[in-house]
Amino acid sequence: EESWEPRANILYWTLRVEPDWDPQTKDKIKKEKAKVVKVFHANKDGKRFGNPFLIAVETGERVSEIKAKIRHKLQLPKSEFSSWRFFKRHLDGTKGFLKDDAVWSDVTEADAQGHDPAVALLLEHDEPHGINRTIRRERALKLG
Repeated sequence: EESWEPRANILYWTLRVEPDWDPQTKDKIKKEKAKVVKVFHANKDGKRFGNPFLIAVETGERVSEIKAKIRHKLQLPKSEFSSWRFFKRHLDGTKGFLKDDAVWSDVTEADAQGHDPAVALLLEHDEPHGINRTIRRERALKLG
C-alpha cells in the first residue's frame, strides 16, 4: 500500500492553486467553527490518483452536505457522482465508510479503537482517464 507520510523529495509534490475562501468561511475557520479537510481520489484498491484538494467543513455539517459541496466544486454530473463512495481516512491508514446522514463533528471524534481524530476524506471511484485509454486501445480499426 502506498504511504501517506510526507515525502522527503520536494520535487514529488505538485503545486496546488485553489481559490481563496470567502470572508465568511475564513472567519469560521479562524473561530474553529469549520475545518479545512484534505480530499483524495482513490480507486477501489486504495491507490490514490489525481490531485488532492481542500474543502472547508463546518462543525455539525452532514456528510450529504459535504458531498454536495464536493460535487459543485468538481462540477460533476449527478449520474457520475452518484457511484462515488466516501470514506474517512485516518492518519494511521485505516478507513471507514461515511453514511450520508453522519454528522462531520461525530466523524472526526476519536473512535473506540483510539484512531486519531485527524482525518481526510477519500473519494473512491474509477480512474476517469485509465479506463478510457484501455477502451480506445481495444477498439477495432475499420478501413475502407
